[in-house]
Amino acid sequence: MVGTHKTATYAAAALWQADTKVKYNANPKSGKSFDRYAKYEKARTIEESLSLGSIPEDLLFDYEKGHLNILGPLRDKPLNPFKLKPSDFSKLRDADRLLIRYGCRHDPKAKKGGSEHIKDLEANLKEYRKQATRIRKLKVAHDLGLDDTKDLDERLDGAEYAKRSVADQEARDILAEVQKAKRKVTEVEMLRALDLWGFARNPNRINVMESGQEWVYSDNVGAVVRRDGLILPQASTMKYQNFMKLLTRYLKDNLPDDFHKKFGYTSISINKDYAGKRHRDAGNAGPSVVKALGRFTGGRLNYFPDDNGTDEVEKLPAEHSLKLDPQNGLLKCRINKAVQQKYASHKRNDFQ
Repeated sequence: MVGTHKTATYAAAALWQADTKVKYNANPKSGKSFDRYAKYEKARTIEESLSLGSIPEDLLFDYEKGHLNILGPLRDKPLNPFKLKPSDFSKLRDADRLLIRYGCRHDPKAKKGGSEHIKDLEANLKEYRKQATRIRKLKVAHDLGLDDTKDLDERLDGAEYAKRSVADQEARDILAEVQKAKRKVTEVEMLRALDLWGFARNPNRINVMESGQEWVYSDNVGAVVRRDGLILPQASTMKYQNFMKLLTRYLKDNLPDDFHKKFGYTSISINKDYAGKRHRDAGNAGPSVVKALGRFTGGRLNYFPDDNGTDEVEKLPAEHSLKLDPQNGLLKCRINKAVQQKYASHKRNDFQ
């Protein structure tokens, strides 16, 4: 967070560290700020202040207004995120990782004469954002066990990257265990990898979203039809191949007996933490397989086997549906021929 603080405030904060001792003045605030201040005013260090509910913006504001007294010790000079390696980042405490974002750097072009020659972050947000990006890359590289951030420069695609990479590594280890023991992939193992997967916020699945929803956690992997008509592998399919191999191996190992020889599919839809409204999967062709994994209540699937594809889906009588439980084994569903013919231009089989 960057507020409208004085440059000197950023310069001072750049020298603080987790163990820097502090002393707060008597509570000068009111309302909700009074309640929050009352909790962290008892802190004796920067780290303790943050753990008691203070946020970095509070530290800057309270220091600038004279409510927060800094007693030391201080760093000799600000940490430079551009000189840190992932192994250095791992040695920093959580408080240090927050404070480094305020690291005003010495300006080598400044004239001598002052005790601190720094760049004005308020006038140079671009530099601040570069530092914040660098810190994020350090964390991702550290979490993935990399020695440098260079490997991330062309691969970092948002907050999902780290989680998906870890899920891919987990899938690789599971596949190795399965291959060594010559056995099937279990539901517990598939769930282990799914729990690690970084789901994207998908705003395009309008047909499943309730009124007021703007997005759902939903990823489609495998072959996808682009707007220009080309059918190509979805990017994550190629990028996280171990995870995709685990998905397909789990499906192969657990398909219903009568599906083994005749079930082909082009894509897999992975959904998380939402109950879809009543809808038609118009792009499906032939049978689909549905499975629910995880810890939840409810989760039944209302399936309309006799849907003709003409009536409004919201008006289909509830008594005409089959209430399936996808938590107990893989369920197979067949799209009605009338619906299939109506939407024949968008054929796709799904394992959901």
